[in-house]
Amino acid sequence: MRLRNTGTVVDRFTLDVLGEAKEWITVSPGEVSVFPGDDATAELTFRPPRAASTPSGSIRFALRVMSWEDTEGSTVEEATVNVGTFTDLSAELLPRTTRARWRARTRVAVDNRGNLPASVTLSGLDEDGKLRFVMREGVLRVDPDTSRIVPVRIRVGDRFLVGPPRTVPYQLLVRGPENNTVTADGALVQLPLLPARLPKALVLATAAVVLACVLGPAYFKPSAHSAAVTAPPQDAGAGGGDAAHSTFPTPSGQPSAQSKPDKASASTPPPPSPGQSSEKHTGRAGDGPTATVKAPAVTGQNSPTIASETEAAPEPVSIQAEDFRIETTAAPGKPGQFKTFEHNVPKGQTLYISDFMLENAHKDAGTLQIRRNDSVLMQFELSDVHPHLDRHFLEPLRFEAGQRLVLAVDCRKPGGTACTPAAFVSGRSMTPAE
Repeated sequence: MRLRNTGTVVDRFTLDVLGEAKEWITVSPGEVSVFPGDDATAELTFRPPRAASTPSGSIRFALRVMSWEDTEGSTVEEATVNVGTFTDLSAELLPRTTRARWRARTRVAVDNRGNLPASVTLSGLDEDGKLRFVMREGVLRVDPDTSRIVPVRIRVGDRFLVGPPRTVPYQLLVRGPENNTVTADGALVQLPLLPARLPKALVLATAAVVLACVLGPAYFKPSAHSAAVTAPPQDAGAGGGDAAHSTFPTPSGQPSAQSKPDKASASTPPPPSPGQSSEKHTGRAGDGPTATVKAPAVTGQNSPTIASETEAAPEPVSIQAEDFRIETTAAPGKPGQFKTFEHNVPKGQTLYISDFMLENAHKDAGTLQIRRNDSVLMQFELSDVHPHLDRHFLEPLRFEAGQRLVLAVDCRKPGGTACTPAAFVSGRSMTPAE
């Protein structure tokens, strides 16, 4: 830049830059003294930072020259600088290592730290070709300073019944513009189809069965059980003071030796037959009232008792994998004023959430809450969620049918720009089988 003093006195001038690019444009020297009719030169240096926040294309700026002697003679000169583009992609697996017998699930996070939107292609690769990769989005667009998370399903082609686990390394390839390719390394620990302890358990069970067959007859012998019903003697109250004699049936049906038949009695009744009740009459005729004793009915020896119990069979259910995304757009408001975005659990379904991936790609400021209906389950500061934050639960969060999974945002971003955090949710759902 060349500066000429057209005045009549020696003047000192201050140079500075205006516009959105003033943070990375410097002028040297920042102050010059010029005699009348003389010229002075200054140099402008442009150092745009290599960051996603640096826009590309034509950017206008201005150079202001302020006179110390003649303030009205100050001037502003406008110009344009053309900023180029750059690509900076990265990828990460969440998690890097998975364990499965024939299929596994993971996620890949693609970050674009460049200043140009990138269209990327996802693919998987393993050295032996044993794995097959299935992605819901094979081609996706990633905006500058943004992270995208894509679920990935891995299927194992070569399976085995027994043996130690096998580790299969693999790579997920992210191809961006101009063949700019980045990789995310991972590993799948393949488990045998049969558990490792199953052969030992089968050997022990076989040995137990053989031992029971050999030693069982010696220790478990059938035994016969008998039961007899004996009615105790009954004394009848006599009016004349004489004792009445009762007759007890013996196994042969004859009176016992200790019993004497009463002459006044016409005959001794026969013993009761199975399934009938017996009545004994004691006392003499004319001695007073007759006492009647009823013996319980006997239906046979060792009569079993049969009880029936009805147990309700468990209702069959259908279990499905669930993963979805909740996006928000909340304008700044008063502190503590939350805007809610929700996901309703359908009727007849129970949702179990095992993973949360929170995203804050634009460095929003404020508070983010995760709620069940109106109950706050978790709360985060958005400044701690950049570019993303992963939460895994050993005991899944349970949402019944009709309940709401709510994201509440209290945006405190300066400048009036809306906050746009998001959440990727992964888990299982259970519904009654048809």
